[in-house]
Amino acid sequence: MVLIWTGLAGGDSEHCAILVAINSMLQMVLFAPLAILFLRVISGADAEVSYQIIAKSVAVFLGIPLGAAIVTRFGLLSVVRVAAPLIVYFGVIFFLTLVSMYKLGFGYKLAATQGLTAASNNSELAIAVAVVTYGPNSAIVIKLRMGSHFSPTRELRTLAQCPQLAISKAQDDPDIRAKYRPFLLDAEVEATDWISQLELETAIAMTEENLEKTESRLKVLVLYGSLRKRSYSRLMAFEASRILHRLGCDVRIFNPSELPIRDSVDASHPSVQELRSLSLWSDGHVWCSPEQHGNLTAVFKNQIDWIPLSTGSVRPTQGRTLSVIQVNGGSQSFNAVNSLRILGRWMRMFTIPNQSSLPTAWKQFEDEGGDGGGKARLLPSGNRDRLVDCMEEFVKYTIVMRPHFVMFGDRFGERKENIDK
Repeated sequence: MVLIWTGLAGGDSEHCAILVAINSMLQMVLFAPLAILFLRVISGADAEVSYQIIAKSVAVFLGIPLGAAIVTRFGLLSVVRVAAPLIVYFGVIFFLTLVSMYKLGFGYKLAATQGLTAASNNSELAIAVAVVTYGPNSAIVIKLRMGSHFSPTRELRTLAQCPQLAISKAQDDPDIRAKYRPFLLDAEVEATDWISQLELETAIAMTEENLEKTESRLKVLVLYGSLRKRSYSRLMAFEASRILHRLGCDVRIFNPSELPIRDSVDASHPSVQELRSLSLWSDGHVWCSPEQHGNLTAVFKNQIDWIPLSTGSVRPTQGRTLSVIQVNGGSQSFNAVNSLRILGRWMRMFTIPNQSSLPTAWKQFEDEGGDGGGKARLLPSGNRDRLVDCMEEFVKYTIVMRPHFVMFGDRFGERKENIDK
């Protein structure tokens, strides 16, 4: 539990892990003699208590796992180096409380209880916070209750899966959430969803550090290329957005259904202005298009056609990162992603090396009854893993590139053009 709360508090997780290891070592050494001390000396119990049985139990349940951890993860010197503060903590807190309570005349039962409580962690606090945050009937609270009664590892795993970086409903603008985040799941579903269980430690650590330094989330615009009721490019875009949301990004999906054909109306059209504003707002784009007749669709290309290379001195896409995805009705192909790469280069964007191409998309998603609500989920496969890889890589590249957007846009030709003006 202390590992989770250390992470939530912004503490040193590696140091905490070593302290936990030392704590286990101290338990192996001290648990058996303390048990004999309490049961035979302090309480004066007549029952026969075997030191060997207690020591063997501790060795099996703590010694074997800890020994394996030390051999595989830690050097013994590193463990010894941090032993002193933990010994001081254990000795001062536990024994001072125990002796003080006993000397004050509270007796063995109260003294032992108070000493153990003072030197331990309270899993009940996690339950209390979860109740306040998610509600008393949420899946997280139910699992925490089960974990606290039956298995501490369940409690740890449940909290570790919580989307801590994601923009919460309380933090979010309700209008933006309603309009641009149709991919969001119910809180109870999200807490146990496959995306919440992904191991994304490196990207999460980078995001946390970046958020702490800049106090600004990565801003991502997601575009898809189909208006069908059950649009597989939209479903794929939703899954990509959920992964980015888990990684703490401010994700907004543009709905192209009201975007007119290029040049059929003036650029002052509300949907055109909305799309251009979103592109200018963003730090990076995710493009997902179906492959139709060996290339990307008109619906998708029309969106890019409405985004100008420049508006005066402002370039809405220059220097931004880009991830490309395609969905296929048949076997796997890469024509659309290749065209998207060419298009991204033309828009002066940095396209990440990885890409995702989903074959036979109609077989890859859950059946949602054809209602097209966007809640059908991508089924487990290597293709789903590739999508995760792409989104993780996209976040890493965007974190690295974002501080240098202005520098990359500082070109001789543009400086000369500005001087001539």
